Amino acid sequence: MALPNTPLESRHTRTQDSNSTTDLATNLFGRVLLNARTVNSYGENIESSTIESENSRLLVAQATSIFTNAKEEIFEDGMESEFSRNLSDFILSFGQPAMEVIIDLYFSNSVNTEVVSESLRILGRLRHRNTYRERLWLLERCLLYSPFARIRDGALLGLSFLNDKLGIPPLKSAIEKESILELRHDMERVLTQLEGVKDGVSTKKDSKE
Repeated sequence: MALPNTPLESRHTRTQDSNSTTDLATNLFGRVLLNARTVNSYGENIESSTIESENSRLLVAQATSIFTNAKEEIFEDGMESEFSRNLSDFILSFGQPAMEVIIDLYFSNSVNTEVVSESLRILGRLRHRNTYRERLWLLERCLLYSPFARIRDGALLGLSFLNDKLGIPPLKSAIEKESILELRHDMERVLTQLEGVKDGVSTKKDSKE
């Protein structure tokens, strides 16, 4: 069964919590080329571990800036936002290391819940094979364990966009735990959708490297 025409996100009250990221003076995104095997401008060899540590710090700064700036945006259903463009470009540019940083941000409880919810929709829509498993894993964890209904709703939308049968077991568990009746009904509709997916469809859809 296909999802109803009315987006799930429009049927739940949007709420904000008090969590926010640390403000950054500048947005580093698009200005830093990371390469763990480069040498510095003076031609000196730098230990790989030192470079990797610096690269990790810069990735964290970029991700934090992207999520911080998103707090000022107003998200509209079905409309691309600056946040969606920046987050998608970040993941497409840096792949799995970018997802590792994003996952750390989520579980540090330092990101605004409305922004997290929006980002989960983006993760579900993104077509990028190399980060598929990380994105699926994160959507499942947020659906199962987030104490915020808004985040669970965003994770549900992300799973519906991925349209992968692998989401069925965690979705069934989430349905059993969900205390909000309307959200549980939405989960049941997405479950019906996923149960109707033919093998291999989602893998082909998420084909971009």
